[in-house]
Amino acid sequence: MQHHQRILTLTVAIAAVSSVALAPTPAAAQRTTVELTPFAGYRLDGQLDEDAGLFNRTVDVDQSELYGVRLGFVVTDAFQVEIEAQRQPTRFTRGGALFGPNGDLADVDIDSLEVGFLFQGGDGQVHPFGVFGIGTTRLSPDLPGVDSESRLSASAGGGVKVFLNPHFGLRFEGRVHWTDTDDSQHWWSDHDLYQKEVTAGLIFAF
Repeated sequence: MQHHQRILTLTVAIAAVSSVALAPTPAAAQRTTVELTPFAGYRLDGQLDEDAGLFNRTVDVDQSELYGVRLGFVVTDAFQVEIEAQRQPTRFTRGGALFGPNGDLADVDIDSLEVGFLFQGGDGQVHPFGVFGIGTTRLSPDLPGVDSESRLSASAGGGVKVFLNPHFGLRFEGRVHWTDTDDSQHWWSDHDLYQKEVTAGLIFAF
C-alpha cells in the first residue's frame, strides 16, 4: 500500500513540475534575443571524387558522429540569423565491390563554419523551421605531406524546436551538407561532397 502511495505521490509531483515548465507565459516574458544551442548527431557517409586531387581514385567518407554549437540571433519571431561551428571526426575508406574488402586510408577531421538563416513558424512552445547556411568547410586528413584544405560549403534542412519554458528547449534537425571538392570550373557539381545528417541539441535562450 505504501509503495502505491509513493508512486502516486511521485506521479503527482512530476505532473505539477511539468505543468509549471510547460505553462504559457506572457509574450513579453517569452521575448529573447539570443539562442545558444550545443548539439550532437550523426552524419551519413559521402564520397570524395578523384577530381578533388587528394587520392588517385574515388574514396568514401565514413559515416560517424558529429558535434558543434549554434549561436542564433533573434531578428523577428519568424526569422533568425545564426552562426554554426561543427566537427565530424571520420575516416577516408577505400570502397570495395559488393562483399569485397574495404580498408581505412586515413583519419580526417571535417570542420565547418557557416552563417545560417532560419525561418520558423508556430506559436507557443513548438516551432517548426527551415534553415539554410553558407560558409566554409576544412578537410584535415592525417596523411604525411598532405595539407588541410578549406572549401566553400552550404547546407539546407529543417526541424522543430520544442521549448519547455521561455529560456530552455530542445532542437531536432536534419540537413544536407554540400562541400565544393571538385577542382573543375563548375562551382556546383555531382562530383562534390554531399552528406546527410541528423542532430539534437539543447536550446538556452537569453
